[in-house]
Amino acid sequence: MKHYLPAGSTGARPYTLEVTPETAGWTYSALRVLELDGSHTFETGPYETLVLPLSGSCRVACDGETFELRGRRDVFSRVTDFAYVPRDASVTVTGHGRFALPAARCENRLRARYGPAEAWVRGTWEGQETDPRLPLSSTTERET
Repeated sequence: MKHYLPAGSTGARPYTLEVTPETAGWTYSALRVLELDGSHTFETGPYETLVLPLSGSCRVACDGETFELRGRRDVFSRVTDFAYVPRDASVTVTGHGRFALPAARCENRLRARYGPAEAWVRGTWEGQETDPRLPLSSTTERET
């Protein structure tokens, strides 16, 4: 297993970085970084995914829901809001900026959700106490 991936060695447009469990030798985690100036649609497949602005802002459409992400100027300017998108979904991101798409393989499908920046700061999610480092699905009801 490689512990270092040189810049530009793993991405294919529009992603500047794409690391999958297979390419990294992991079991569950994946990460893509999307450079966006316009609109991009992707399928989540077996992964639950976050759309997390690194810089810029965007609109995320998934499963009939639309979320406006305020985003941020850069990773040092403030904590950002985010969108959770479930496995087996088609997602369209429209905007300008750079967005991390961390993902994890999962079995259960949840609903798409908006995560306010304050959720990370307060450590709460819809009134439930949680560790802010845990994925949203740790405190949500499973959908059937």
